[in-house]
Amino acid sequence: MKKINIILSTNFYPIEGGIQTYMYQLAEHWQKGETIVLCDQEKDEPLSMDEPFRIERVSKGMVSYPKAIYSIFRTLCSFPSITRLKFLAILFVNRSFVCRYSRRISCFLELVSNNYKQIDLIQCSTTIPNAAIGLFAKLLYKIPVITYVHGSELLILHKKRTTRMLQRFVLRNSDFVIANSAYTYSLLASYHLENDKTMIVNLGADLSKFYPMKPDPSIRKSMGVSQNAFVLLTISHLVSRKGHDMVIRALPKIVKSHPETVYVIAGQGPNEENLRKLVKELGVENNVHFTGFLQESQLNSFMNACDLFVMPNRDEDGDIEGFGIVFIEANACRKPVIAGRSGGAVDAVIHGKTGYLVDPLDEDKIASSVVSLIENPELRKNMGDQGFLRSTEEFNWAAVTHRIYSRIESVIH
Repeated sequence: MKKINIILSTNFYPIEGGIQTYMYQLAEHWQKGETIVLCDQEKDEPLSMDEPFRIERVSKGMVSYPKAIYSIFRTLCSFPSITRLKFLAILFVNRSFVCRYSRRISCFLELVSNNYKQIDLIQCSTTIPNAAIGLFAKLLYKIPVITYVHGSELLILHKKRTTRMLQRFVLRNSDFVIANSAYTYSLLASYHLENDKTMIVNLGADLSKFYPMKPDPSIRKSMGVSQNAFVLLTISHLVSRKGHDMVIRALPKIVKSHPETVYVIAGQGPNEENLRKLVKELGVENNVHFTGFLQESQLNSFMNACDLFVMPNRDEDGDIEGFGIVFIEANACRKPVIAGRSGGAVDAVIHGKTGYLVDPLDEDKIASSVVSLIENPELRKNMGDQGFLRSTEEFNWAAVTHRIYSRIESVIH
């Protein structure tokens, strides 16, 4: 009998992001039957897409608390047990959760009740809301629930008592928990989970989208960047924790000895205005270029047009880089990288071999690391080559998803 794999994800393809890519690959590499993805319906997003799996999109919206809790209470209490009643009590105090996600819970319950004999497992992209919704399938039909953790949620959601209670319940009652890095795994210690139900799996790179290619001269030309310039590149959402500001602060020291250095900032986000002000304040307008949003089809061309990928990521009040797949993507293009010694980037970069790990708050160290790679092209090439081998052998999605499904199979079934 073909088995159904249900994936719960807040956002999903074509929305871009690390978690979205992760869930897409899990859906694509399921080989035992059909995958059904349940996710939010975003603005201007198609209701259906031509994919090798089903995508069910649920419209977002609040439901009144009495209506939401009555529906959940009626469902859970028809299958009484201490665990279910405890779950109900935790949901009862998380008013915003039940009101906000009542529609998704209803859609999920309908999907599960119609197919529960065929469902092999439920995979949840996050603890809250997805694994909290996924637990209904376990509590009602004993279907295994897999929860993926990424780092920031274990810190941020831990701050509020009621949310902390729900997250703890979710993690302890999941059949298997998969962390994206050693750092994220270390955050699970306070939840006292059994070792045989946890696992570290670093993310993969899509090698069909990121690969070495001859640099396209038109990329630099379109930005007004000389073909002889040394190009630093960051591709990311423009938020503080990515460390764009520290690269900008390091630039005056870099251009002092290497004036043709250009820092290309690709992406958009809430911190763009602050970054532009900083560029002007430091007088490095001629050495910084903002590309704005890049289409997915442009990413590989821009990655191959740079000489060095740099993103000194840092912890911003619990918001961290859970792994840093972008460093693996840069390595897949044979580019050396500079990352912040923070969060999961420590797993993504081998210091001195595939790039450098630096103190993300030390502009002098960032500057000296960049300068050392500008002045040592042989080292730069070796790091790029080592990173390429590592990305293709260890971090391709086929290998990553195989590790996940093999381990799940050995533990749960």
